[in-house]
Amino acid sequence: MPDTQCDTDVPPVVLRPALAAGARAHLALALALSLALALFPATAGEKNLLPVLDAKILATSIPDLTGKAVRPLACKTGERAAVLIFTSVDCPVSNSYAPEIDRIAVAYAARGVRLTLVHVDPSLDSKEAARHASEYGLDRHTSIVIDRKHRLVAATGATITPEAAVITPAGEVAYRGRINDLYADLGDKRAAPSEHNLRDALDAVLAGQPVPTSRTEPIGCLIEPLD
Repeated sequence: MPDTQCDTDVPPVVLRPALAAGARAHLALALALSLALALFPATAGEKNLLPVLDAKILATSIPDLTGKAVRPLACKTGERAAVLIFTSVDCPVSNSYAPEIDRIAVAYAARGVRLTLVHVDPSLDSKEAARHASEYGLDRHTSIVIDRKHRLVAATGATITPEAAVITPAGEVAYRGRINDLYADLGDKRAAPSEHNLRDALDAVLAGQPVPTSRTEPIGCLIEPLD
């Protein structure tokens, strides 16, 4: 069992003054969303009602940080799953998951899984995204894109950073939700996770089995809609 505790070698989260207020606002909005979901929970059927992406959406092309056009939603020949993890540089929860994101990328690459880190801030500079990736050790095993028009957000239905989506070669969104249960709530971080939801989903997909829980509620910062 790989070490999945997310505190190892994580650089301290230091919010720049220009971003600190925004991060607090994101966290407050995400907390409000979590409370709403608790008050009005979805039924089991609704939780499993995840989309199947059509060929046009799967072909969505977006440049990575080097300017190369990539298709994060579509599995290449020989790939068995595509994973998107939505993130933002100023979300402390997202940043705390950096070591586990890198571990997952390494552990599953040899099994035909490609992981793309998707920044959701449309104003983020590519150089700043690259600096962030280098600082948090995310530039070694993941492709990184900036979803400036929120096309990937819309395709998967992501609402929080960090949030993961697993896409099969057939275009099925086999899983969407948290990486694991390290956070019980905003500001309530466990010593170690007891549920490894993204890993479990990938193991099921790679074994040709249905994902037991295809939808979980992530904890983190709200993805703000575009103006």
